[in-house]
Amino acid sequence: MLASGDSGDVSDLTLDVLSFSDTHLFHPLNGAMHYQASIIEAYNARRLEWVGDGIDYEKIWVKFLKTLSSFQKQEFKKGDLSFSFNTVLQAIDFPRLESHLRFLDMLFAKVASGVEVVYYPGNHDENLMVWDGKTIEGIHFKEREVVKRGGYDLLIQHGHQIDPGFHSKYRDWVYGTGARFVDGGMIFDHYFLNPLLEGIGKRFSSAPAKFENLFLTTEVLKAAGKGFGEKRAIKAVLDARSYGANAVMNGHTHKRDVAIISQRALQTDQRSLLKLPNQELGLYLNTGDGFNHGTALAYKAQKGFGHKGFASLTRSDAPLSPVFTLKAGNPYAEYREQTMRFLEAAWQTCEQYVRNKHASSQQHDRAPAVS
Repeated sequence: MLASGDSGDVSDLTLDVLSFSDTHLFHPLNGAMHYQASIIEAYNARRLEWVGDGIDYEKIWVKFLKTLSSFQKQEFKKGDLSFSFNTVLQAIDFPRLESHLRFLDMLFAKVASGVEVVYYPGNHDENLMVWDGKTIEGIHFKEREVVKRGGYDLLIQHGHQIDPGFHSKYRDWVYGTGARFVDGGMIFDHYFLNPLLEGIGKRFSSAPAKFENLFLTTEVLKAAGKGFGEKRAIKAVLDARSYGANAVMNGHTHKRDVAIISQRALQTDQRSLLKLPNQELGLYLNTGDGFNHGTALAYKAQKGFGHKGFASLTRSDAPLSPVFTLKAGNPYAEYREQTMRFLEAAWQTCEQYVRNKHASSQQHDRAPAVS
C-alpha cells in the first residue's frame, strides 16, 4: 500500500535505492522491526540507506546505567571502567535479542553481496557521528549527503538537526510534555492495547495480522501534533535549500511521507526572500520507521513509478519473513561474528560519547557565572 499521493507498481522487487530509518534496535518497546526487516529482505536494492536511529544507544545506555552501582557509574564516567557489548546485552536482558541481531546479520549479508549500505546517524545513535566519512565493516557513515535523484538535488539526513525539541533536550514545556505523552502512549500500547487487539484479531478476524502492533494510542497522540508536522516539512525543505538542495529525505518523526511543498505554504516574507521561479518549493520525503509502523521508502528511476521514482512502502508491501519472527532458522548466521564485531566497535563510541558528555557537564558546572 503506497502513501497518499504515491502511485507505482511495487510488485517488481528490484529497486535502485531502499531507504529506511528509526529501527531503534534493542529498544524494549519496538513492535515493528520485523516488518521493516521483511521489506529490506524482500526487495533487491542496489543501495540501502539507514537514515538514523538505527540502533537505540540512548535507550541501551539508560537501561544499562540502572544495572550499575554508584561506584561503577563514577568509575565508568571517569574512564577507569569499561564494558563489552556482550556484557551490556546480558545486563539489559533484551527479550527479542536474536531477532534484532538477525536484522544486522541480514545487512552484512547485503554488504557481502555487493549492495552499498550508507548509515546517517540520528539523535538516538548520535555517538556514531564520530564515524562520519568512515567505512566500518563495509557500512559507510555520513552525517548528511546531497545526491542527485529523481531530478532533484536531495539532502539526506536524519532530521533531528532541525528539531527544536531535540536542541532543547525536550526541557521546553511544549516539547517536553508532548514527548512524555507519546512515550506514555507507547508504553500503554505495547503492554496493554496491542496485546488486546491482537487477541481480538486472532479470535474474530480472518486477517489477524491487520490487528498486530497498531499502536493506536500513540497514533492518536501524534495526530494531535499534525500542525507541527506540516510546519516541520516546510522547515526541512528550507534547510535543504541552505545546502543547495531542493528536496530532503528525513526520518525522525516516525511518519512516512512523499509530499511536494509549495511556496504558498510559506509566510509572505519568506516567499519574497526566496524569489523562486515556480510554485514548488521542494520535495519532502520521510522514510517512516521500523519501531511502530514498519515502513521504508523506495526509489526506482522508472517512468510512472511513484512520484518521480519515490514511493513509500508499508508492512503490506512485503510478506512477513519467518526469519525475523524466529519461525525459521537464520540464513545469515555466517555474518553473526561480523555483527558482533560491529556492535562492539559501536559500543566503544557510545562509552566515549557518554564520558565526553559527562566531562562537558562538569566543565559547565565549574564555569564562572556571568553577571
